[in-house]
Amino acid sequence: MNTDVILGLQHLTTIPTEMPNAKQKIHKGFGIKQHKPSFDEDEMKDHLKEQLLILKSPRQILQKNLSMAEYLVDENMIKVTDKKGGYWAYLGHWNKGRIMLHPEEALYMLECGVLVVSQWGVSWSLQQAYHTLLHDCRQLQLYQVFAHLKRTGFIVMKQNLQHSGTESQIDCVLNVYKATKSFKKTSPGSPYCVIIVAKSCDPFPTLTELEELRSHIPQDSQLKYAVIENGDISFYSLYPLNTLPA
Repeated sequence: MNTDVILGLQHLTTIPTEMPNAKQKIHKGFGIKQHKPSFDEDEMKDHLKEQLLILKSPRQILQKNLSMAEYLVDENMIKVTDKKGGYWAYLGHWNKGRIMLHPEEALYMLECGVLVVSQWGVSWSLQQAYHTLLHDCRQLQLYQVFAHLKRTGFIVMKQNLQHSGTESQIDCVLNVYKATKSFKKTSPGSPYCVIIVAKSCDPFPTLTELEELRSHIPQDSQLKYAVIENGDISFYSLYPLNTLPA
């Protein structure tokens, strides 16, 4: 690999190229629009009431798809005691003869309504799960990126980092795969991309740290950098100088 420098060149979010025209007519209650909306304010209120009613309705959960798990305090992991449904083709891993979930995996399944987690015989509420599993800022950032990618349709697996004896700023890395029928969790193949998770105030990884991470991932996998600021996620692609895209 060329050791000159590694740059983040491709910002995957979009930024508006033009500000609204100051002469545009402003319709009260609707912001700046080029054309007056085809619905009136009463219709909008009725629509919002319908949406709120849907949100207040209890979630229907099929027992045949509901898995059970137990929180292990000492390991900060979730042990699956009864697995159901099709999520297990992409989530969970074996550890000492047990099926285990990382915190971000368990929380995602809880949000989808397909998992019940208990502690000391008491089932968690979603609020309790957030409080326990997202116990620090770093775990929250990791979950934000993990959940965003899962909802987009990707298969996401947390990478077990191995540093060469020195402390590294890279401590949250996700392997991302395209969802295909041939995917196997035990033999996933090369990731579509590998994503470093960071917040906006984190220092950028050093060249040595990036090269070490790059040495542990396949050459055909893209390396990306996810930055979180105020809940918004931006993705940057990282390329060696000698392999910049045309």
